[in-house]
Amino acid sequence: MKLLRRIDEDDFVQYKCDMRKPPRVLPMHMAMAANHWHSQFLSGDKDALGIHGDAQQMMRGIQAYMAHDYVREVPAYDVAFHAGEMRVLKKGDGRDDARPVLLIPSMINKSAILDLMPDKSLFDAFYAAGLCPYILDWGDAIADEGLEDFDALFEARLLPAIAALNAQHGRNNQKGVHLVGYCMGGTMAVAAAALSQYVASVVTIAAPWDFVSHGALSERVKFWTPSLLPSMADKGFMDVDWLQMLFSSLDEAMGVEKFSRFASLEADSDEARLFVAVEDWLNDGVALPAGIARSVIQDWYFGNAPMKGEWRVCGRDIVAQDIDVPALIVASSKDRLVEYESAHALAESLRDAAVIDPACGHIGMMAGRRAKSDVWMKISDWILGC
Repeated sequence: MKLLRRIDEDDFVQYKCDMRKPPRVLPMHMAMAANHWHSQFLSGDKDALGIHGDAQQMMRGIQAYMAHDYVREVPAYDVAFHAGEMRVLKKGDGRDDARPVLLIPSMINKSAILDLMPDKSLFDAFYAAGLCPYILDWGDAIADEGLEDFDALFEARLLPAIAALNAQHGRNNQKGVHLVGYCMGGTMAVAAAALSQYVASVVTIAAPWDFVSHGALSERVKFWTPSLLPSMADKGFMDVDWLQMLFSSLDEAMGVEKFSRFASLEADSDEARLFVAVEDWLNDGVALPAGIARSVIQDWYFGNAPMKGEWRVCGRDIVAQDIDVPALIVASSKDRLVEYESAHALAESLRDAAVIDPACGHIGMMAGRRAKSDVWMKISDWILGC
């Protein structure tokens, strides 16, 4: 494993260029780790020597991550539809006779998690199952006027994309497009199912719906929002680092645990490469346009509008009870970011909903060792049975 070493001044620049950037908001990670160690010391769980060892192990993991030589190979995609910065991507044969499935990611992270690497690809799993999957890629959202707020997003981007896919599959497709949304993308997929006549079914994966039950994150959003508003008013978007600080504050031991574990892995192992791929994806977050960010904070987190049937999009309240297409809700009891109660609340509101509770965490549903068997294949089987 390539670790930091003593280097001469002559090769410092080249060595620095060979390394990836450190994890975003690293000072925040270190502050949370220090608080974790302080609590351990006060409780007597660890002495100073043990904490020193843990700190060294965490730093070894961070150094090993920065020095790792893995680089994700971006698949060769074709563009099936585009509008502004948004693209709908596909790869492989056309399969116009297969059921079209649109994979919708969150807007705060890039779509790479849906097709991360060989054997860790929701897209490939759906393709192998006989479906015709597409990936929606939001692109540079803050540079796209069609993504300035939710009304524009649906009217100018998401709904036209669904209609285009439905038309492309034409007479071979009698039901419409199947929507599969991950995290925030799942919440938006529900609204699309309410607004579009071309939706055959909707699947949500770890998608928040009841923001009162979305306890830990909701509390953090409300606590951190005053620090966001001046910056967002000045810049016109929600900064990526603010989001990273928000998520880091949820679990003070998270950075210690994951980087310490990574330090013990063989650099050329599949597990190490997967760690780097996921961490690169996490560190490559996307800024959110101010109009959408305000709606998420005010309507979702403060107002709980989706759960109340009061989330207004394109002049219409999104009422889950009015959606008349089949739905599958993937809500995990092991998800620490979107709690089971928050995601499962949607199933209780819909007319026709099935539920899967996989033994996977939030990211594990997209990249974990059980993701394919416990999540992806169950979803594809369900869609094929619709």
